[in-house]
Amino acid sequence: MNPAVFAIRRKAFTLFVVALLAILGLQSYANLGWLEDPVFSIKTATVYTAWPGASPLEVERQVTERIERAVQEIPELDHVRSLSRAGESIVFVDIDDRYRSSALPQIWDLLRRKVADVQGGMPEGAGPSQVNDDYGDVYGVLLAVYGDGVPFARLSDYVEALQRELLLIEGVSRAVFWGERQETIEITVSGARLANLGLTADEVLRALSTQNRVVPAGALESGRDRFRVDVPGTFDAVEDVGDLVVGRDADDRLVLVRDIADVRRAVADPLPRLMRFNGHDAMAIGLSPVASANIVSMGEAVRARLDALEAQRPVGLEVGIISDQPAIVDRAIASFVVSLVAACAIVLGVVWLFMGLRGGLIVGLGLVLTILATMVVMRIAGIDLQRMSVGAMIVGLGILVDNAIVVTDYILVRMKRGDGRVDAAARAVRDLSWPLLGATLVAIAAFLPIFLSPDQTGEYVATLFSVIAIALVISWVLAITVTPVLCHMLLRAPATGTADPFSGPVFAAYRGALRLSLRHRLLILGLMAGMIGLSGYGFTFVSQNFFPSSNRTAVMLDYWLPEGAHIDDVSEDLRAVEAHFLGLDPVVSVATFVGAGPVRFQISLNPEIPYQSYGQVIIELESADHVPAMVAHGDRYLVETFPQAEPRMRVFPLATTEAFKIEARFSGPDPVVLQGLAEAAMAILAAEPGAKYVRHDWRQMTRTIRPAFDQPRARRAGVTREDVAFALARVTDGARVGAYREGDDRLPIVWRLPAAERHDAGRLEQVQVYSQAAGAGVPLGQVVSGIDMVWEQPLIWRRDRQRTITVQADPQGMEAYELQARVQAAIEAIPLPEGYMFEWGGEYEGSVDGQANVNAQVPIGMIITLIILVALFNGLRQPVIIFLTVPLCIVGVTVGLLLTGEPFGFMALLGVLSLQGMLIKNGIVLVDQVETGMRDGLAPYDAVLAGSIGRLVSITVGALTTALGLIPLLFDTFFRAMAVSIMGGLLFGTVLTLIVLPVLYTLAFRIGTRPRAGGRTPNGSARARVAASPAT
Repeated sequence: MNPAVFAIRRKAFTLFVVALLAILGLQSYANLGWLEDPVFSIKTATVYTAWPGASPLEVERQVTERIERAVQEIPELDHVRSLSRAGESIVFVDIDDRYRSSALPQIWDLLRRKVADVQGGMPEGAGPSQVNDDYGDVYGVLLAVYGDGVPFARLSDYVEALQRELLLIEGVSRAVFWGERQETIEITVSGARLANLGLTADEVLRALSTQNRVVPAGALESGRDRFRVDVPGTFDAVEDVGDLVVGRDADDRLVLVRDIADVRRAVADPLPRLMRFNGHDAMAIGLSPVASANIVSMGEAVRARLDALEAQRPVGLEVGIISDQPAIVDRAIASFVVSLVAACAIVLGVVWLFMGLRGGLIVGLGLVLTILATMVVMRIAGIDLQRMSVGAMIVGLGILVDNAIVVTDYILVRMKRGDGRVDAAARAVRDLSWPLLGATLVAIAAFLPIFLSPDQTGEYVATLFSVIAIALVISWVLAITVTPVLCHMLLRAPATGTADPFSGPVFAAYRGALRLSLRHRLLILGLMAGMIGLSGYGFTFVSQNFFPSSNRTAVMLDYWLPEGAHIDDVSEDLRAVEAHFLGLDPVVSVATFVGAGPVRFQISLNPEIPYQSYGQVIIELESADHVPAMVAHGDRYLVETFPQAEPRMRVFPLATTEAFKIEARFSGPDPVVLQGLAEAAMAILAAEPGAKYVRHDWRQMTRTIRPAFDQPRARRAGVTREDVAFALARVTDGARVGAYREGDDRLPIVWRLPAAERHDAGRLEQVQVYSQAAGAGVPLGQVVSGIDMVWEQPLIWRRDRQRTITVQADPQGMEAYELQARVQAAIEAIPLPEGYMFEWGGEYEGSVDGQANVNAQVPIGMIITLIILVALFNGLRQPVIIFLTVPLCIVGVTVGLLLTGEPFGFMALLGVLSLQGMLIKNGIVLVDQVETGMRDGLAPYDAVLAGSIGRLVSITVGALTTALGLIPLLFDTFFRAMAVSIMGGLLFGTVLTLIVLPVLYTLAFRIGTRPRAGGRTPNGSARARVAASPAT
């Protein structure tokens, strides 16, 4: 049965389904997950291995290479990157983009097995290796607990209690700390005092290391009972450490730890990392939501819980917000919804203008119902409300109303001819359902390459395709079912007649232009080819980028001191930076992280790995309008105030995770040669005024004190390398000699010398090393052949098992593409020795890979489109003609981008791809109308003329609704370039298509440019019939 007839005859059922869809749509909107950005997988895991005391070169050769070889066996691997430095190895495992998030758990399980297999071959003291597959977790809520005058231990206890409370909130998946300070039991032992009492370091060490050790004492059997034997005596309080007996003095009296040492509770020195918020000591708590959670609701629950716990907060402590993704999402979704409503109003206004109030009401109701039904399917499919899904609805609005417009217009025309409302609806669905379905599928196919792109960028924008595809299919279903019912209910039968509906001045002007074009077809095609060529030339003046920056109301400062700097020096510098920025009016808050970057609180922001010489500052501003000025001010202030540092002011990235905009990678075996290549590239970048923050990731060489351990002399003295290392640790940062258990915590017991006896390089040869053979200490100078100060490469980066140094820079006053173009030839011309290679990274690599992955899928969409066109027209010439009109859009795209100054990036590329479907849909409408006229008996020339005029309104209205509906996206930095591309390309392309497509059609089918003698012309009755029988 005809769907329209079925729906009209069962109108009550149809309206019930409509009401049900509307209710479910509203309910789905309330229950959809709300996120700032689409969820996409960070397909990277890390493998961390500690090897205390090893040099970077030893770590690389004996730890990192073993793990890399194991990781290389994973078939899904894309790249393996690694960092080797003193005492630790970090291996980054990047999985190929072809594998989506559902495959990752199995891959990480294989990674763990591979890493576990090599643990037996690790050098003594190394490992065990730790696999972290949570590297991509996002902690969208980042809180700071801070205060002055409150002991840090009390602050830490409160943070732990707060963590337990926040984990109980529905929607919270994980809660992690940042900035906790490791407490230690510090035993400060004077070497002279120890010698005066006749004790050795070994006696003290043995006593401390064994006292707090839990040792099984077995079980006692008595009859049928078995009793476990428990030997108490571990430390119950810090004071117990001081009461520990370590030996006897010369007078045979017991010597306690407190007799030879000062015992106190302290924090680790140096601290591995520390945090401040608005200048106060602080700790951070990061909260990660469960999958597909409504993060706005989670944020409200977090705020409510914090308010409820306020009475329990210790006096002097405050809770601040570093990152409030729920609030950002709330504002973003609200802004998108406003944009969606505004776009709907614009679209409906255009429809009402051309179709009247009743026609506009029918189309408007269909549009609203389409959006609500789309949200129902989104909820079922697990698609959240986020930047791309809501943007997809706005982008697709003009396309969504096309089906309803065509069906409503057809029914209205049939009713003008005297058909009853039911017959008119039945005829409309019978004639239009398949052509409309074909045109809908063509529009969907144009977006298909976006969905099929396998990389991270494709995953980020995939919901653009998904939502548009869902909405377009729903719009077609509603157009052949609900729209006829609404027409039956709301349209009034108009007066019938044969008056020419195309007699207005607009139609007359178009008719004249079309006739002139058909008489000079080759000239028109030449002009079009010239316009396309000129646009291609003009396109070379369009700037390019990959993705725009985020419009987040904050900026970041990355701050490096020369490698080897003390964390306290970094902290003091950043304390001055905090004070400076807090004194500026637009600044709301300043969060400082020293020693490492914070947890990932935005999906496109990779956390910086730990460096003692590094700090990061998050500066929250009143609005995003202040961001450019704050970055410029920060650059000037930091360069003038901290000339010894490497500061980098930057805005938050969007959809990309590259470290720097410009990255040039050199790979090869020799670190010295790599350093030379990097210096050459840095010199080229430094000479370019458009480059800033020029550096490389191997950082500066550092000085290392290296005692030359003399094996023969050491054997004679009964000293091992481990004894030497322990002795030196005591006179530097301290040697760990045991552990103190306190509840769930284990506090290291650290033995160190008094401050006056530590860190004195001139006295190293006198350091006493305990000799097992002599039962006493021997000077270090007796077991080493010398103590050298040598230069050492502190960081060794590798990529795909090759040493790789990366030169990095950011552009200033221009896009990264322009800076890349300026330096590319010079850097690529740097001579490479045999065995060395070069490649570009940064935004260039991401852009090239992202666009290549999308472009690789374009043929699939084109093949699907071609199949649909051939099926619709049962011929090849019509599809070829329609495809030839697609390049016309480049004229409008170029003009739009040049006039607005918008760069051509990934989103603009997606806009151009979507234009293909829109213009092909216009072509389907026009060609089908022409062939309908010929089937009705018109001469070919007359059919071309009448069909083009008959479709002028529907094509123009469709283009206007699509283009004008994108106006709200012009105010969104992410979608602006895409909106400009579609608006310019569609408006220019539509106007040109209305001229060029009839010209191509007459040439392809060898149709003369004069009406046949005696033939019916567009002024006759045949034209009225064609106008009364609009096709798609």
